[in-house]
Amino acid sequence: MKGNTHLLLTGITLTSLYLSFTYVYKNADLSYLLSILKINIFEFSIYQIIVFIMVMLGSILPDSDVKDNNSKIFHSIFMPIAWLYRIIDIIFSFIQGQTRRHRGVLHSPYGTILANLCLFGPILVLVYYFGFHSWGYIIVAYLSLVIGQFIHIFQDYLYDRFRMLSGIIYLICLTIVLAAIIITK
Repeated sequence: MKGNTHLLLTGITLTSLYLSFTYVYKNADLSYLLSILKINIFEFSIYQIIVFIMVMLGSILPDSDVKDNNSKIFHSIFMPIAWLYRIIDIIFSFIQGQTRRHRGVLHSPYGTILANLCLFGPILVLVYYFGFHSWGYIIVAYLSLVIGQFIHIFQDYLYDRFRMLSGIIYLICLTIVLAAIIITK
């Protein structure tokens, strides 16, 4: 599946989840939710931006394992992260004794989690060293990146099995999840 398709389907997913979230909390008191989370409305907006950017990045990041540089990730501002993930992919493939290939280590759940730990480990050390103690942003960024990559893996799974109908099946799965969210309101 092409990077543009991953971005489109992930954008639809995020928009749908955001709209269902606002529908569910439309009549609820958002200040109660924010008090439970111990954040204010400004911080909540920052979290939303972090989630959006990191999930969208995660939706194309697994394709940094392609042999050429034609992946969408290499033609964006996230190119340095793509190269870092490519190095991680090379190292993981070498450790496992596998030949490096597209849809290899970075397209597996354990590869996704380990690659993100390799990326966020140094970030956590720097954050701790410089005394920035708002771990919430980093945890949300990490989880959002992992979720974006799992979305990518799920989209590729559907594409491999149902090439012509993968987008429609993905949207049906998303509709079922959204309906469940709205119904349980």
